[in-house]
This record gives sequence, C-alpha cells and structure tokens, in this order.
Amino acid sequence: MQKEHKVMAKGNFITYVNLPKTYKFDLGDGFILTFPDNVNNNPLKIFVLNVDTVEEPVKEEDIINKLKGFVNWFSLYFNAPCEDIELNEIVFEDSKGKRGMSVRSLFLAGSLEIKDTDVKKFGNIIKIQELNDSHKYCLELFRRARLMDDLYGNFWQIYIIMLILLYDSDAGGSERGQIDKELRLCSPEMQILINDFNKKEGRKSDWTIFIAIRDSFSHKSTFSGEELDIDKELNENMENFLEIARKIILDRLGIDI
Repeated sequence: MQKEHKVMAKGNFITYVNLPKTYKFDLGDGFILTFPDNVNNNPLKIFVLNVDTVEEPVKEEDIINKLKGFVNWFSLYFNAPCEDIELNEIVFEDSKGKRGMSVRSLFLAGSLEIKDTDVKKFGNIIKIQELNDSHKYCLELFRRARLMDDLYGNFWQIYIIMLILLYDSDAGGSERGQIDKELRLCSPEMQILINDFNKKEGRKSDWTIFIAIRDSFSHKSTFSGEELDIDKELNENMENFLEIARKIILDRLGIDI
C-alpha cells in the first residue's frame, strides 16, 4: 500500500498585480497553490501551498521549484515584476500522522488590476504547460530582467533569452545575424544603425539597435562615426526589449494572450 504524503507551506512574495479574489492553481504533481490568501492592494501577497501525493516524499527543494516556476510564469504572463519570495513555514505530515516543521527564506529577485477571466486563463496555461529546461531558464531570466534593477545585467539576460530561443547552430551564420533577423520580424519599427567597421570590411553593416548595443559592449563599435551612449540607449529601449523578449517566449511556447 502506497504511503500518502501531505505538506502545507506558507509564504509570500511581492507583486503589484492585484487579483480580484483568492484562486486555487493546480501546479501539477499534487501541488495546489492558494493565492493570494490576502485579497488587497498590498504588494506583499500571501500564498498557501498544499501538497497531497502518494509518490516519493516531498522535499523542500520540490516546493521551492514549484513556487519559482509559478512566480516566473506569473511575471511573464502578466508582464509585471515579481520578487522576494519568502517561504516562512513548511509542515510535513505522512499518513501515519508524523509531522515536522521547518522555516526558511528564499529571496529571488504602480498596481495592475487583473480581471477574473485573465486569472482563470493563466491558471489553465500553467496547469497544462510542460516546459523543457531551456524554457524554464528563459522564464527565470525574464522575471529577473523585469525587475529593472541593473540595466547592463538585464540586457545580457535578455540577450541570453534571444540566444536560447532564436539561434540555431545548425542553420549557419552568426548568432548576431540570426538574432538580428528575427528581431526585425518581431519588431519592424526597431531602429537600424550602420556599423562602421563592418561597412569598411564589406560585410553586413546594418544592425538593429539591440545588436548595436551588444557590439558596443564587446567591440567598442562606432555607428556613423560615433560610439553609442549605452546608458542612454538602454534607458530608452529596455522596456521595448523586454516586451519583445516576452513576445518571443510566448510565441515559442505557442501561447496567445
């Protein structure tokens, strides 16, 4: 006879997305998340995670991974920063009534009112969506970049997302060229610049501003005789880069929202 394993975990994380009521999200594998447990406009949102399974005993690592996955999805789907996951209490109980408790914190990194129909659609997506490791990593990178705490770091996190999802090593051509081509399709209005060195060498010289910033970091490139003001360009374009990265992730997952 298989042993039943039950776990209850409580904690919170910060988000400016305000849900209209409390929901239960099926995270799979017997994990049911009640969120938010406190329905108000406070950015600190409380959650309760209940686990009921007859598989292997649930570990803290399993709980953490489920919560990280949910928060990464939440940040991507609603296009909003989410940070500071704090897991305050975990209570383990098996079918014989045996209990244990641990307390730990896990820190990851304006209000947005959400309709009930949007939350339910989100719940259905995370319930059925199976992600490979690369996609999970892209969601994590997007959530971190959405926090907007370090423009340089955020740019390279977005670049890694582009590299993972847009570059095909078997297709030929450079990673820069492949990413640039896809960005023009995703964002036809994106600014195009002429790289002086490439033009002088008789190679492809016109690049999207995203790749131009990348070249300015790595090669100190000049465009029409001048170096880019990287800080200025990142401040002016970061929101657009994030929107494009989100669009690409959702497209690769086959999700239309």
